[in-house]
Amino acid sequence: MALLDSVGPVEEAHVLVIGDATLGMLCGLIRRGCTAAAEMQLHDRPITGPVEIVVVPRLERQDGAVRAVELARRVLQPGGRIVLRDATGALAQETAALLRRHGFSAVAVRPWSDGALISAERPGFGPFARG
Repeated sequence: MALLDSVGPVEEAHVLVIGDATLGMLCGLIRRGCTAAAEMQLHDRPITGPVEIVVVPRLERQDGAVRAVELARRVLQPGGRIVLRDATGALAQETAALLRRHGFSAVAVRPWSDGALISAERPGFGPFARG
């Protein structure tokens, strides 16, 4: 699974999966040794604990991307990362720009067989490192 591969190492990481298509991702994370994974819908109240990784398995609309990035900004600890899958590729560039506007760094967009993968990191220092 390309999305799971792009998440990177998950052992001992706290991972939050956001969106509707979360079950397959949660199972994949568990198979790879993740012992602290949670899921939430875009309309849910954010979790309170910090996480190292946020995964959004399926972006379908720009308002969903906005909400997912806002949630990730709130829960990601400094140095954490977010990975999003845009199934059509139509939202990739807009989402990358959105991540940059929210202070994320190392923003990357990679073509995928049926869309794009977008990844970014929350800076561990500087003005954007504070919540």
